[in-house]
Amino acid sequence: MIFFSQQNGKPFSDNQRYEGCFINYPDVDMRYISNQPGTTDTRWLELYYGDKVNMLINTKRAVDPENIFRREMSIPVSHP
Repeated sequence: MIFFSQQNGKPFSDNQRYEGCFINYPDVDMRYISNQPGTTDTRWLELYYGDKVNMLINTKRAVDPENIFRREMSIPVSHP
């Protein structure tokens, strides 16, 4: 956590040392801002998918526009 103090404890790529999370580690804490419970971190998708976020959201809109197939850590139909 000490390495990511400027990023709310998250390994975003702009920290110059580590970057990202892997989806097999479905830690919902990565989705939220730690000091504001229930508030979605607008960059959480970047942790898992990097620069592919826009492509994945566009694909989700095309394939599942009603967001029927979802869970807390799934690709949304729009940016958080």
